[in-house]
Amino acid sequence: MDNKYYEVMKRAVELSETVLEAMRQINTKLNEGSYQQAIPLLEDVMKACLSIDSAVQPIMPNLEPNELESLSEKLRNGFDLVVTAFEQGVPAKAQEIMQFNLMPSYKKWHAEINRVLKPHILS
Repeated sequence: MDNKYYEVMKRAVELSETVLEAMRQINTKLNEGSYQQAIPLLEDVMKACLSIDSAVQPIMPNLEPNELESLSEKLRNGFDLVVTAFEQGVPAKAQEIMQFNLMPSYKKWHAEINRVLKPHILS
């Protein structure tokens, strides 16, 4: 793999770790009923995921077969559902979607990012 992608892959893996922590924080805030504190974090997490996704797109053809595209789509759908629940003023539904849909989707996506990119940055 081309060396110019090394930084992109390294940053994607690092950012995906940071996002995992932020997702856990959002989950905690929602469980505590601190919905207003969870929303800005959620926005940051969505931007970070889009950023990782965009950064990885140009190198996708050079990577081994993976599930990143389908997992990214599931992740986007999960974000949409959470945002819609907030917009509809049903934070309990947002919390439920976060816990049972978005968090598991993120963990799968995060694991796939690591599985696919880490070997390239460790070599």
